[in-house]
Amino acid sequence: MATATVVGVAIGTPGSGVDAVNLTRGVIEDNATTISRDGRTRSGGAGRSDALFQLATVAPGGHTGWHSHPSSTWVVVTKGELTHYLGHDPACTPHRYGPGAGFHQPPGEIHIARNEGAVTTEFYVFYTGLRSGQAARTDEAKAANCPF
Repeated sequence: MATATVVGVAIGTPGSGVDAVNLTRGVIEDNATTISRDGRTRSGGAGRSDALFQLATVAPGGHTGWHSHPSSTWVVVTKGELTHYLGHDPACTPHRYGPGAGFHQPPGEIHIARNEGAVTTEFYVFYTGLRSGQAARTDEAKAANCPF
């Protein structure tokens, strides 16, 4: 989240007051047998992909900038409060997450996370399904539905 690469976007929105540290990145072998919600068995998986764990902080008043992820992403807040906005939400509804709360971000969904509080926000991010060496973030243009 701290370092971003612009891919196919004329004007990206970089973050401000954000720091992210890659804790570890590794290869996941998805070849197990699984049972779906409807009880059906599925053999084999998607093959090999990377998983990445990050620890991120956002200073008061800081934000991640508008961006998306090429893979499934899970976020869990450990300190402060993170306010999350979705680029496709016409009402630009704030979704607030405090310590112990989190959310899933599907691949390609444009969003921004902001620290609208008075203390530094800390959260862990887990990315799955990345191609080998693939960046976990893509800067995106500002969503038209939000004033920031």
